[in-house]
Amino acid sequence: MGKIIKKLRELSPEEMQQQLEQAKKDLFKQRFEIVTGHVTNVKLLKNAKRKIARIYTLQTQATLKAAK
Repeated sequence: MGKIIKKLRELSPEEMQQQLEQAKKDLFKQRFEIVTGHVTNVKLLKNAKRKIARIYTLQTQATLKAAK
């Protein structure tokens, strides 16, 4: 298991939601920079998408675990 996932699992649901909102803001910012041509690091876009996917996955897992 990666370090990022371990850190995300330790967060409370509220903190995880804040991380999700921040990752979405970062993704928007990166997309805007690509369109305007001010790209400094294309890898950041990929990383933001992955972080969002990880958070959604952990939220789904927590929901399913609570439903059992």
